[in-house]
Amino acid sequence: MNKWLTLLALSISLSAHAQDTALAQLTACQDISVDQKRLQCYDQALAQYQAKQPDAQKHPIAALPTANVALSAEQQQARFGIENKTIQNEQRVDNMEATIIKLTKSAHGVRTFELSNTQVWKQIGSGAFFAKQDDTVTIKRGSFNSFLMSKSGSNRTIRVKRIK
Repeated sequence: MNKWLTLLALSISLSAHAQDTALAQLTACQDISVDQKRLQCYDQALAQYQAKQPDAQKHPIAALPTANVALSAEQQQARFGIENKTIQNEQRVDNMEATIIKLTKSAHGVRTFELSNTQVWKQIGSGAFFAKQDDTVTIKRGSFNSFLMSKSGSNRTIRVKRIK
């Protein structure tokens, strides 16, 4: 560990020294009154400074191209509600419909919904929501990556979060 700290301190001091010498050369060039000689002095100072720089700074790294992959409707349905936890994609489903297979309620009244498409959603808010097993529900995308669940035939919605 001490060797790494010593090496780091040495490299920082060397780069600071290189910048100081480059600055000293540039200020010396500023005092030259003949235009052509002053220009040559600046060119030499810049060439010496660039020669001391590491190769990583000389050659910028290009970004790798990304492929825009089209997803099937089933893949989009499977990723609905969890895409923000994985990879962002341009193609998003705005809502989905499924049937509640299993409904569990915690001691604090928080409901967990297991749906027919193998997704599991958990209630976030504390509002009343009267859905039962085998009811059809619609989950819509809300603002700021939130999701709203509503029972078919009802105007009441609750905020939900996908957990699986």
